[in-house]
Amino acid sequence: SLSYPAVIAALEKGDFYASGGPLITALYVEDGELVVECPPCREIIFACESRRALRVAGEPLTGARFPLLPQDGYVRIEVADEKGERAFTRAYFPGKDFPKAFCGGE
Repeated sequence: SLSYPAVIAALEKGDFYASGGPLITALYVEDGELVVECPPCREIIFACESRRALRVAGEPLTGARFPLLPQDGYVRIEVADEKGERAFTRAYFPGKDFPKAFCGGE
């Protein structure tokens, strides 16, 4: 819902992302990886506080997976569509937004 109370509640919970056009339809952790799903796009970037990053490019992409490591600190996702428009997530933190136990590696 885009009602004022619903928007404020989502902002307070951190359930939001910013976009100049692209959509992010799903974001979840599965088997130690952060998974993003979206309509067809040309690029998905995962960037961490640890300076580790992954750029997945090609057309069309409808999602990507990023292996989580405990030392990453946080991870942000950026999605770019065929026009170069971008969507950006907030930072997601292991231990706060998902259990550290979901992180693989050491």
